[in-house]
Amino acid sequence: MHRRARQPALKVQLAACERLISLLTVGFTLSEGLAYLVVSMPQQAGVWQQLTAALAAGESLEVALTVARFHPVIVTQVRLAAIHGQLVQGLAVAVRFLTLQRNSWQRLRQLLVYPAVLLALLAGLQVVLWVNVLPALGQPPKPPLTQLLVLTAVGLAVSSGWWFWRRLTPLARGRLLLRLPGVRRLAKSVYQFQFVSGAAQFLAVGLPVTAYLAQLAQLPPSVLTQLGRELQAKVAAGQALEAALHHPLVYAPARELLGLGQTAALVATGMQLLATQLMAQLQTRSERWLAVVQPLMFLLIGGQIVWVYQSLLGPLYSGGGWL
Repeated sequence: MHRRARQPALKVQLAACERLISLLTVGFTLSEGLAYLVVSMPQQAGVWQQLTAALAAGESLEVALTVARFHPVIVTQVRLAAIHGQLVQGLAVAVRFLTLQRNSWQRLRQLLVYPAVLLALLAGLQVVLWVNVLPALGQPPKPPLTQLLVLTAVGLAVSSGWWFWRRLTPLARGRLLLRLPGVRRLAKSVYQFQFVSGAAQFLAVGLPVTAYLAQLAQLPPSVLTQLGRELQAKVAAGQALEAALHHPLVYAPARELLGLGQTAALVATGMQLLATQLMAQLQTRSERWLAVVQPLMFLLIGGQIVWVYQSLLGPLYSGGGWL
């Protein structure tokens, strides 16, 4: 049995993949690349040595990365690369996608820091006024029961939602994201990019799209796995490939490109361009989604300020005869 490894941070995984891409591109073998990681990233030397030992024992890179608890996107691309033979391209796709995801989360945290600090300061001010100021002025402290009930309800809702999300399988999470208003278009773009980029890698080495669908169908349960199984079943039932690819998660221009009857090289190049286009669209939609978050936080700040006046300063002024 494999010993459960400590999961490397995502930034470490991305940095390792980027260095492996550079090394493999100039002619290093995978074992030599891992040996270089031991020297260049000594803080995680145990991880690279574990991967090296697993490969030397005859295990596949996919299994070794799974045991080392690498991100599922990286593992999936490595598994597909074992079929189409383009490990560098597969790692590059994983790095581009995960870098976009990581940057989006970092920006989201940055956008939330300032509003969260203001909310905390306002809450602290409210507590000080309630506990110290009102009694000193002869006003009985009146707990803001409505606000406490609202905050309690919000906290319970967030905690319950997080618990529910953590218990969902990857397939259930994907299906949920594809139904949620506000994020379903972004989720759809994510799966379209993953499908097209994978198809481009298979076409680039002369493998047909049907081979790509067969590999998708064998991945661990996810939205892409379900998509591969559905499309493969349609083809097996006698539908033409172009007709079988009529699916919301298959980018329409990619389907049309496959039906033009062009040479394999031209189709592969076009599919790669479409993957690049989808990545740009995905980044644009991520930016639009993030642009909505900060105004919503400032609306919460405005509500908090109104609560301060209503629950504390209002009674203070009215009791003192100022209103």
